[in-house]
Amino acid sequence: LIPSPHRERHDSYIQGYLETGQSKIIGVGRDVEGVRKDGTTVPVHLAVSPIRMADGVRFVGVLRDISESKAREAEIERHKVNLEKEVVERTKTLEGEVILRKRSEAALKENQQRLYAITESLISGVLVIDRNGHTVFANRAAGRILGSKPGERVEGREADDIFRVRLNGEETPFASGPFMRVIETGENYENDDVNILIADQKRTLSCGGAPLLLGGRRQGVIISFQDITELKAAQSKAIQASRLASVGQLAAGIAHEINTPTQYIGDNLRFLDTTNGCLKTVLAAYGEMLAKARTAGVLGEEVRKAEHAEKDVDLDYLLEEMPKAVKQSLEGVEQVSRIVLAMKEFSHPGKAHKESTDI
Repeated sequence: LIPSPHRERHDSYIQGYLETGQSKIIGVGRDVEGVRKDGTTVPVHLAVSPIRMADGVRFVGVLRDISESKAREAEIERHKVNLEKEVVERTKTLEGEVILRKRSEAALKENQQRLYAITESLISGVLVIDRNGHTVFANRAAGRILGSKPGERVEGREADDIFRVRLNGEETPFASGPFMRVIETGENYENDDVNILIADQKRTLSCGGAPLLLGGRRQGVIISFQDITELKAAQSKAIQASRLASVGQLAAGIAHEINTPTQYIGDNLRFLDTTNGCLKTVLAAYGEMLAKARTAGVLGEEVRKAEHAEKDVDLDYLLEEMPKAVKQSLEGVEQVSRIVLAMKEFSHPGKAHKESTDI
């Protein structure tokens, strides 16, 4: 039942116990290998106990097949090894995941800080408002445009407490305004001329709104805006200046068209004023000749016709009033000339004296 080398040493084990009384195997159970009939070995538990009798010492050996327990132990050991191997592999995997997660968190934090730095550097204001009308984010430019005091936070305040949109001359609350429609419909909103009230002051903004999507749902609206109040005022002044320029061009055209016939009229009136004295001299000579003919009694019929003609036209009145009429007409022409000159100076301002220039 005992395989080599214990088979050959069995008698020496017994003899050593009998001689010395020291037990190495006797009285001590141990796991050993046994031999089957077919020569194969099998794990067994061997327990040898001495029995002292009158004729000497006898030994009782008890063998117990422990193949199944050994097989279970081996299976447990194999599972233990596999489990330890899986634990090591899983630990390495978890360590890799932890490292990857830390890297991802660091990258996310860096991206968030970069995004925050970008939004803080924008000259345009950025607001994020949820569907309840609460402000959840505002960059520095938004606080400046909305009139926040240094150190005063815009986040957490109600949108209606920050600004109020004016549509068709009436104040519109956030719940019924254009930005709520962005949240409800998902459609972007753009307007380059939005009138709002900030601290009861009317301002003009160029703004746009886009839905804030979180988890596939519209949770709020992102509003970007710029204050263009001063720009609108400058545009209004530019339009007014353009209109004045158009009026100036029209005035220049009118002045040119009026100036030419005015010169003709003035020249003709001055000619009449100059020749009026000549006519008086000629008519005086005709009067003397008519008087002498009447005294001499000649050309009686022609004299009577001339006298009737002079009486019909009231020659004395004409001679008295014609110079006055010409003078008044010349004064009127001079007034028109002054108006034309003023229109030309309005449309093309110049200087009153000549200056040298390098051509």
